[in-house]
Amino acid sequence: MITTGSARTSGVEGGGFISNFTSRLLGDIRGRAALVVLGGLVCQMGLSFGYLFAPLQIPITDDLGWNRTAYATGAAARIPLVALATAAIGFLTVRAGARVVASTACVIAAFTFFAMSRMQTLWHFYALMPLVGIVLASLGDVTIGHVVMRWVSKRRGLALGVVYIGANLGAMITVPLVAQLEAASGWRTAILWVGVGGACAILPFAALAIRDPRREERREVARAELETDPSLEGASMDLRRAIRTRSFWLLGFNLVATFIYFVAMTDQLVPFLTDEGFSGSEAAGHFRTIVAMGLGSKILLGLLADRVSAPTALRFNTGLLFASSIVLLFLPARGPLALFIISYGFASTARDVLYPLIVVHCFGVKYMAEIYGVLMLSLVAGALGPIAAAAARDATGSYSGAFGGLVFLNALSLAATWLIRAEGGARTGDSAV
Repeated sequence: MITTGSARTSGVEGGGFISNFTSRLLGDIRGRAALVVLGGLVCQMGLSFGYLFAPLQIPITDDLGWNRTAYATGAAARIPLVALATAAIGFLTVRAGARVVASTACVIAAFTFFAMSRMQTLWHFYALMPLVGIVLASLGDVTIGHVVMRWVSKRRGLALGVVYIGANLGAMITVPLVAQLEAASGWRTAILWVGVGGACAILPFAALAIRDPRREERREVARAELETDPSLEGASMDLRRAIRTRSFWLLGFNLVATFIYFVAMTDQLVPFLTDEGFSGSEAAGHFRTIVAMGLGSKILLGLLADRVSAPTALRFNTGLLFASSIVLLFLPARGPLALFIISYGFASTARDVLYPLIVVHCFGVKYMAEIYGVLMLSLVAGALGPIAAAAARDATGSYSGAFGGLVFLNALSLAATWLIRAEGGARTGDSAV
């Protein structure tokens, strides 16, 4: 009898310990919220559609007789298109809901890539690229971050970190798969199976797992948020009010600086390393390492953001970007190169996790999608990064001048983070959600 009772007591205690541990680790990423996080991760894998075009450039241009400049112009157009579409998608997400936006994006993607698998002229390509921009914006950080933030209050950083690694996982699957299918059956088959097949695979998660919380569910999230930080009580700001605040413009400048640096490195890091004596495959390998770091850095920064304030996490990440730009000046020495890969790789890939958190900190959760969507217009300025870096290289034979400019820009961006604040006080409560 004693043994049986002891065993039963031990089991209860063990169950309580496991329950408490799980609660501390996962917060409210449980039940319906966990399903939303899973759905968000799968939807984020759709961002890998943007990686279809680089490995198919030579097969498509050789087959259809296009020159590479014409193809690259059409493919690169998706960057400003994503920025413009994201602003509109933010408004639509607030009003129609993330499920409608993400599900519609999957249908558009299936149509777009089916049409691309049949295209014959350059104008077909140019006409379809705006639809690709809409798809990427609809499955991107604003839409998915918005719905996840509305379901999760405790461990928001972890939830966003888990969701946003979907883009990295998608890229790791898509790029080799496209190459294998193209080699085996041609570029049309690669686009058809990866594009249309991927959209069809994501659609059930977008339609069934993604859902905005109902009123009582929103209240539960708000109550949990107030338990986490009782000072965060008040009404959310809409875009009209947010755009009049200091923090909105400081966040916009921080994003402009970040995107200029990020796009410059995306386009010019491999050519720079090649100029400095690395083989093409070695330079590309270093870049792949940076991309792969997102699998760990997003979750690690999410865990950090759950333990410190959003402004503190933003300062840490921006400071790491600033430090990495200083290290750029000492490349291509092997020691600084490793330090650059670690610092830049961590900070550039983890940025996605921070911005939903800092936007909610400043303006509240209710209108996060539309405010963040408008802030994402700064992505258009990112095109200036590679243009300026390439122009400096052509004019002087070196990237040094451009890299010095990036250090200065990142220093200003870091200084700006110290002036960002929660505008008008706290922002949760029922009115905020």
